[in-house]
Amino acid sequence: MDKLDKTRQRLNSWLDILSHAVTDLRVDQHIFWEVQGIIRANPKSHTPGDFNRWMGRMYSSAISVAIRRQVDEDPRSVSFIRFLQEFKRTPTVVSRDRYVGFFRKAGLPDWLANRDFDKHVGAGRSFVSPAAIKGEVKELKLKTEPLRKYVNKRIAHHDEGEFTDFPKFQDIDGAIDYLEVLLKRYILLLRGDGLVQVLPYWQYDWKAVFCHPWITRMVDGTIDSE
Repeated sequence: MDKLDKTRQRLNSWLDILSHAVTDLRVDQHIFWEVQGIIRANPKSHTPGDFNRWMGRMYSSAISVAIRRQVDEDPRSVSFIRFLQEFKRTPTVVSRDRYVGFFRKAGLPDWLANRDFDKHVGAGRSFVSPAAIKGEVKELKLKTEPLRKYVNKRIAHHDEGEFTDFPKFQDIDGAIDYLEVLLKRYILLLRGDGLVQVLPYWQYDWKAVFCHPWITRMVDGTIDSE
């Protein structure tokens, strides 16, 4: 196995880890917003709002930390930003010839593979442009910056300086959306696999828990389990 094969193998192993991480983000996001929809549809659950506020704080804190992990540049970390930086150093791990080979194995014509490679990499290019990857790194940092600052100044520790630039839910959604875009792109380029969506299909109704009373009777302010 030559050096290029070893790099490709390492990036593929990282891609497995990143795929699980982005899937977890998408699942957590989906469940949170689905529960918000359930709450909005039931006015009786709006007050008192302590539980709803607690859920929002826990979600935003936990998911911000998980997203912050994907821009960790510590050399010991497996993160999406380090994946991109490693890819940028060795863009030849993905070549037009290798990509065409994926299509041939599937019995698809070369012209289709070349057209697809042109779409995702650039017309006539043999490899991914390092400049394009640099742009992805910049965009990932931009979309995750509000969350990174929030984690560093208010979650990992409490910075003594005033902090008012709290992230919004749309910042979280935007960061997750972009991580999914990157995941789909590099699974396609490295493996030739077209990923339609990251969010899995449930084989059961996870919302069933909301179809039954959680507390059947209260006695003197405490739950009577009988």
